[in-house]
Amino acid sequence: MKRLWFAVIFLTAAACACIYEQYTVKTAYKEITAVIDEAVSAENENVKIKYCDEITKKWEKSYKTISLVSDHSVFQNADISFGMISALAEEGSDSINDTLIQAKSELSQIYDSSKINLSNIF
Repeated sequence: MKRLWFAVIFLTAAACACIYEQYTVKTAYKEITAVIDEAVSAENENVKIKYCDEITKKWEKSYKTISLVSDHSVFQNADISFGMISALAEEGSDSINDTLIQAKSELSQIYDSSKINLSNIF
């Protein structure tokens, strides 16, 4: 009987960890992509810099949590892109929108790779 309770507790803990991971990744994805969309559409350079700083802060906060529960191989390129955003915005670089779109694409890849579906389970 003790083994049965251990199995129930273990399965419950595993299910809770999976739910936490899904919630964390989905929330971070929605928050960051919303700010990226606002930054891409911003015309004023000061506003774009403000949005880029916000994106960087949200990424740093989310990265710590998401990296604990997801595959690390997807994060390296995204971390590089998100790390360049604030510097490019402050320089007034013309490629900032391209970098924002690339970062959004990489974040989408992280989100898609952590979704619950048959191809990710098996």
